[in-house]
This record gives sequence, C-alpha cells and structure tokens, in this order.
Amino acid sequence: MLTNELMGLGLSLKEADVYVTTLQLGHASIAERSSKAKIIRTSTYTIMKNLISRGLINSIESYGKILYVAERPDKLVTIYSQQEKELERKRELI
Repeated sequence: MLTNELMGLGLSLKEADVYVTTLQLGHASIAERSSKAKIIRTSTYTIMKNLISRGLINSIESYGKILYVAERPDKLVTIYSQQEKELERKRELI
C-alpha cells in the first residue's frame, strides 16, 4: 500500500494520507483534502506546509483560490535520492 511505503520514506501517517488524497483529488482546496483524508482542516494546513517544503506538493492560484496538487510518485525517487546524497555529503564532512 502506498501509505505504508511513504511512511517507510519518513512521512507520518497523516502526511502520507494527505499526499495520497492529494494524488487522488488532483487540483483541490485544503477543505476538500481535509474532508477526504478525514483530518481536521487546521492540521491539514500544517501537513500541506510540510509536504510543500519537502517538494511533494505544489500550490497554485486559480481564480483567486489556492489549490494544491501532488508531484507524481516517481518524483519521490528523485527527491529522496537527493536527500541521500546530501546525507552522504554530511557524513563525509564529519
């Protein structure tokens, strides 16, 4: 299951649920995501902020409304590969 794989990559259960929901919904608002993921809307804002900072979700403005869309799952490989390289660089410095 994708949620378990995402948790194995370091996402919390709620982050994984919101990411999967974002994949399913495509362009949608926070309210739509929190409702589908069954997570309190205020928590969803924090989770979305974390996922955006990780490069897993992007926001766009459409008709004055902020919508969110997930990066394709294959982008996860690139993101985590970059993180591994950064960790290796830090190990070498130590």
